[in-house]
Amino acid sequence: MRTLSLEGSLDIAAARELQECLAGLLEAGEACAIDASAVERADAAAVQLLHAFAREACARGLALVWRDPSPALCEAFRLLGLERTLAEESGAGAVASTP
Repeated sequence: MRTLSLEGSLDIAAARELQECLAGLLEAGEACAIDASAVERADAAAVQLLHAFAREACARGLALVWRDPSPALCEAFRLLGLERTLAEESGAGAVASTP
């Protein structure tokens, strides 16, 4: 299982790099984990990228585990009405938050 660790501010300035990292995970075609425990801030662009990534991983049959998403990231997902992204299950594997 590959792990992507996110930290600091996930904003429009970091969107391109985040998109490239997420694309690399999809291209690898393996189960993955996202450690989001150190995210201090996330804007709509970052949340949309992460949400799209989670949907695409599910569509490809890849398991995704969210490791300890920070309160800031959870709140950003909630504000956009996408909080289920951090807790959904897919037929291919768990897409879930872990403490």
